[in-house]
Amino acid sequence: QYDRSIGLNLSWSLWDFGYGHRLVDESRASLERSRISLEDTRRRVLLDLRELLRSHAEAVARAAVLARAAAAAERAYSIARKRFEAGNIDSQRLLQEQASQRQARTDHLNAVIDVHLAVAALERATRRRLTRSDRAPTPEDPPRG
Repeated sequence: QYDRSIGLNLSWSLWDFGYGHRLVDESRASLERSRISLEDTRRRVLLDLRELLRSHAEAVARAAVLARAAAAAERAYSIARKRFEAGNIDSQRLLQEQASQRQARTDHLNAVIDVHLAVAALERATRRRLTRSDRAPTPEDPPRG
């Protein structure tokens, strides 16, 4: 003879005074706070990315302008050298043109560095290496003289 039995035991407090409902309500409120926090984080990330993209575009534009300025300063210095050799200007004027040319070259190189820093910031933020097609074109270095 086999003796078989199955038992089921349920426990429910009739006198919890809404404790279970309060826990559910608190959990729902916590979930809603988490959703709001997530949405806020998404907005901040997008804002940060837009700022990084704007900074990159500005750096590229600045580098392009300074590349043209460096090229112009290079031409002005070249002309000044020829004028000095012809005896049309003194050495003081030639040195001024040379200083202007070097400052323009330095400004351009600093701008190119800013472009590379902006690319690095974008790569850190997106956690991926940007390809050439992802980047705005970097202005070429000015001619050397």
